[in-house]
Amino acid sequence: MEINLNAIKEKITVKVILVVIVYLLAFATLLAFYVPSRNQASALQSQLDQEYLLHASLQRVIERRGPLTLQKQELEDGIAWAERNMPRAKQLPLLLQEMQRVASLLLVDLARVEYIPVRNDQDHHWITVQVEATGEYPSLYQFIDQLKQKFATLNLRHVVVESVVDPDIVLKLDMDFYVAVPEWEMETAWEIPAGLNISPITVVNRFGAPSDFLNDFYYNRIRLLGIVQVVEGGRALVSQQGQEQWKRVGDVVGIGRITDIDQYGMVVDVRGVRVRIGIGG
Repeated sequence: MEINLNAIKEKITVKVILVVIVYLLAFATLLAFYVPSRNQASALQSQLDQEYLLHASLQRVIERRGPLTLQKQELEDGIAWAERNMPRAKQLPLLLQEMQRVASLLLVDLARVEYIPVRNDQDHHWITVQVEATGEYPSLYQFIDQLKQKFATLNLRHVVVESVVDPDIVLKLDMDFYVAVPEWEMETAWEIPAGLNISPITVVNRFGAPSDFLNDFYYNRIRLLGIVQVVEGGRALVSQQGQEQWKRVGDVVGIGRITDIDQYGMVVDVRGVRVRIGIGG
């Protein structure tokens, strides 16, 4: 039997070509579906990443909303407080007039009042006022206290208290009043707070008794020689620097004031310090 090798080769070649064509068609079909799907998946993944970033940003905004709302409320409250409590720069005469009124009611003498016009830094405007006043210690204490109550933007920069020979004390103040300038838009006009607390108070003397007055007692320049009780009250015979005088409650001895006289001696108030002097002492 004669085998036709050429025919066999031709058949094998045809089959191989058909198989190759089938594989090529399958590969082409796979590419036709896979590549677009892959591109679409990549696009979806990119969109998901963007959505995640957006979600994270929104979450941060939500988390910050509470503190931001609180901060906004604090700023609004601060603006409202400033409108109620901060004087306008043009209201300086009214401010000084009220200071004088408070001093008069408290029996404080304003010997000197000077001011420096409006100054400013990056965030604040203020007027510096310099005051020199005299009075008794409790009155001066109340004067400062009333100024702090009436003027919420007052800043005491420098306070000096000096003891002099007479019963009064000298008070020197350097104060800054923070004010609003015309450029600021403020809806509410500032008004001086009403009311004044001038009821008697007990104030501890933070400066003590003058040493020169106590030395007068120690060196017998002031001596209590005797006590006489009469209907109107006690009388004390006091020797001061060699001069003898009869004193009663309320009279001045040195730079102190007699507050009590009994059969055992007298009590002298010196800047809030009570000094008891017995007969012969």
